[in-house]
Amino acid sequence: MLPKVNLFSVYVPNFNVIFKIMNDIPKKLIIDQTENYFDLLRKVHQDLKKENPPDYLLFCYLSLCSATLEYSINWVFIDFCISKFGLDEYQTYAEAYLSNSFKSKLYLMPITVTESKFRFNGNHKAIKTLEQLISRRNTMLHNKSFLKYIDVEIIKRTEDEIESFNINNFKFNNLLISLCKKEVFDYGTALGKLRRDFFDQYRNSSIKETDLIKRI
Repeated sequence: MLPKVNLFSVYVPNFNVIFKIMNDIPKKLIIDQTENYFDLLRKVHQDLKKENPPDYLLFCYLSLCSATLEYSINWVFIDFCISKFGLDEYQTYAEAYLSNSFKSKLYLMPITVTESKFRFNGNHKAIKTLEQLISRRNTMLHNKSFLKYIDVEIIKRTEDEIESFNINNFKFNNLLISLCKKEVFDYGTALGKLRRDFFDQYRNSSIKETDLIKRI
């Protein structure tokens, strides 16, 4: 028989603290900071809507969207494992789920926590947008400048040095300035859809079929 884990919540400023109780004896607690992430996201969103916002806010917004998404996913897996496997064993199973790639965790989440009753609609615009967010995050936050082969045309050289040359057909993609407001706002909209259709419903133990969530 699986151990029974009862829950109750206590609000502490800046934290939503969830105490996990087994046999009515407090042992451990898990701090749910999901709302803190979304609060900060809303603040940056409002700043970006102002006239002539600084460019760096686009990068901040993208980074915060990806951090909010991953934290929310991780929290759901950890919370599920505590309820499913108990306080003494949950971490082993949670770490196994969390070791998957970011994208894999997104797709595995509803299947896992509903025990194969529901899945995400992989063709939904919100899911496609979140996939793009994950890809952008991986590219921008883990950017690596390896050597690149280029086509060099020597214009003038001496015996000892090259005095002038042209570099042909080379384009430098500056990721730091490649973002636009519409793109990052699309990420925020998709994240909001995921929260309403899944994260909020998971917390209320009332996951149901929507255009985003399909019954298996």
